[in-house]
Amino acid sequence: LASGWFDYLNIRINGAPYHRELLAGQRKFTDPQVKAVFDRWKTLLPYFDKQATAIPFQDAATQLFQGRTAMMLIGTFVADTAPKDILEDIDFFQVPIIDPSVPVAEEGPTDGFFASAHSSHVAGTKEFLKYVATAEAQELYVKASTSTILPVNLQAKGNGSALVDKGKKLLADAKEITQFFNRDSSDALQPTADTALVKFFNQPDQVDSIQKDWQSAAEKVWQS
Repeated sequence: LASGWFDYLNIRINGAPYHRELLAGQRKFTDPQVKAVFDRWKTLLPYFDKQATAIPFQDAATQLFQGRTAMMLIGTFVADTAPKDILEDIDFFQVPIIDPSVPVAEEGPTDGFFASAHSSHVAGTKEFLKYVATAEAQELYVKASTSTILPVNLQAKGNGSALVDKGKKLLADAKEITQFFNRDSSDALQPTADTALVKFFNQPDQVDSIQKDWQSAAEKVWQS
């Protein structure tokens, strides 16, 4: 989840267009704009769990449900694994605005249904994909999943939960929508972020070398 923190701080400080350009190789991880992200992040580190990099998000979520952790950065899907008796005690808030002059962007990853181009049942596959895009199918999916999924069909209704309604409004009010790090870049670039950001978490005084190493690793991905 370290890259999620980087995503949010970057879109809050430098904006979504810069963030996309950075992940596409049109900017550099050695940019002063990236240094500004790390500088801001340093001010937050005293509030992080010192063992954060060694804890799977599932275990971190359990700590949250048990009241041993105050909050965590994660998608609302985490509510699916929460004990039913504490669901009403779970809420989220918008990542605070840092620079009011930067258009507000939010992370809103989109999942979809895909089919193989080599399917032996092309006509039936296309009919199925057409169906799952309908409001009827998406409402059934949301209801069956008992989750905080937001249907992408504008005519489909959510499951009526407070988290879903709040999330829908948050995205509707955003000026821009970004995905998560690997979705806005690639799975190949994700490990470069993991390495850089975990090192930063453990050695925040090594920002300059971290940025240089990250750029070098990223260039190998972009040039491959």
